[in-house]
Amino acid sequence: MREEIRRVRLYSVLLVCIWTGLMAVLWFLQFLEIHNSTKRIAAIMAESAFTKDELYRRWNTSHGGVYVPVSESTKPNPYLSHVQDRDIITDSGKKLTLMNPAYMSRQVFEMAQDTDVIQTHLTSDILINPVNKPDTWEKLALAKLYGGAQEYVSVDSINGEEYLRFMRPFITVEGCLKCHAVQGYKVGEIRGGISVSVPLTRLAFIENNEVILASLTHVFIWAVGLMVLAVGYRRIYGMMYELAENKDKLQDMNEQKTTILSSTGEAILGVDSAGVIVFVNPVVEQITGYSREELLGRPHSVLHRMDKQEEGSDESGCFVYQTIQDGERRKEEQVFSRKDGTCINVAVLAAPIKKAGRVQGAVVSYYDITEQIKNRETIKRSLNEKEILLKEIHHRVKNNLQIISSFLSLQKEASGSKETEDALGEAESRVMAMALLHQSLYRSEDMSVVRLDTYFHSLLDNMRKNMKCIPVEIKEDVEPVSLMIDTIMCCGLIVNELVTNSIKYAFTAESESPEIVFSFRTEGELCIMTVRDNGRGYPEGFDINSLETLGLPIVVNLVKQLGGEHTCGNDGGAWFRVSFKI
Repeated sequence: MREEIRRVRLYSVLLVCIWTGLMAVLWFLQFLEIHNSTKRIAAIMAESAFTKDELYRRWNTSHGGVYVPVSESTKPNPYLSHVQDRDIITDSGKKLTLMNPAYMSRQVFEMAQDTDVIQTHLTSDILINPVNKPDTWEKLALAKLYGGAQEYVSVDSINGEEYLRFMRPFITVEGCLKCHAVQGYKVGEIRGGISVSVPLTRLAFIENNEVILASLTHVFIWAVGLMVLAVGYRRIYGMMYELAENKDKLQDMNEQKTTILSSTGEAILGVDSAGVIVFVNPVVEQITGYSREELLGRPHSVLHRMDKQEEGSDESGCFVYQTIQDGERRKEEQVFSRKDGTCINVAVLAAPIKKAGRVQGAVVSYYDITEQIKNRETIKRSLNEKEILLKEIHHRVKNNLQIISSFLSLQKEASGSKETEDALGEAESRVMAMALLHQSLYRSEDMSVVRLDTYFHSLLDNMRKNMKCIPVEIKEDVEPVSLMIDTIMCCGLIVNELVTNSIKYAFTAESESPEIVFSFRTEGELCIMTVRDNGRGYPEGFDINSLETLGLPIVVNLVKQLGGEHTCGNDGGAWFRVSFKI
């Protein structure tokens, strides 16, 4: 972490240096551009002044000079004394003197000397008037022009101030010979040069302002860049700090994971998509006898040998390969091998390892259940023995109840009293209902539950066979569900009581198509049991809670044992409904 932060700081300092150097170079280039621009402006001004002066001279030359009034500042040019008609007098008596281009240019130059405007000077190396004598710079410029240069420009100092000085040659034309033929000039020759001096003081002030503005702009951009770099540094530093924290957390998590995997009581191994072992925890080493180095890189079949499984030796049947192929979790009991060749029974869970929706391998965890299987076999044998014993008990109870039912039937026939006969008949029916339940339990594979449809069919079929009064059709509609023995015992006695009462009291000899319908259905956790007939219904003022009502108190007590509720009424006959939760 410290090394990475040090490297980031070093890179940040390097970026600051590069940024500062880049801005310095850009500022220097901008400074040069401003300075050169000032020179270009001065050169343009000088060229404009030269062009203007040259136009004046051409105009003067084209007219052969101009006449101006003689004054103190403009006296006849002594160097034109050889020119005919140098001085003339007008009809009004006004004295005029000839002013050639050189004289005109010299007067303009003298007027500009006392100001800071652009100054021009006509000069030559062959002089008539010593006023036109070239200075040091002009001598150098004339030499360049005579050497073939079209113009000469440079910065020079005049009276302690900087000027941009510019000179171009002026060429002898036909009009020049009027005054200068005596000097031996010919048309087309260089007579001299016109120098233009542009003061740089004002331009330097403008240049300084532009330099200051450019400097402030570059400083601002440089400062903004430093701020961006500072923000970037802080963000990168924060990201690296967070990354380091996450790295530490990840390392802690990996250590915790390793500790957990090492401390768990289950053997855990990881395999890749080809089924090759890539991870084992210490428990695997303890159970199998293999070391970690012996297992890594080997196929998992070294531990899970298909030839040791009950389903055969086909590798396609291996639950680990199936998990890798379809990505489904599997929990099974398998046989694993040890290094010494012995085998152990294990409970094993295979879970797929997925990445981006694709199975990359699987995690296999298992533990030894050899002792559990032995205990399971012992319990299974014990349960088989108990089941045999219970079947024998139910068989004997059923036989005893049938014997009791037979005794009650014999006693009923020998009673000689209708009231006694009815009481014994009801007792016989109730005993037979319990006997049929034990018979169903005896025949059932599960000794704790009984199929309702099978039991009620036997119960109602027995009641059909023992019917001795009016023939009644008994119909049944029972869902094929199973209930505990205690619940079915109560339900059987309730149905026996209700159907018996309907047979005895609901119909007369004149009743057409007497019918009793029994139904049993479930709605979620609620069981609904209904007995309905098409007889004469309950009498007026019928009270189910009365102990004197058709022997129904036993039904009420049985409903209470079920923790249920009962309702009854008349609707084309009597109906009685019992509901309870399972």
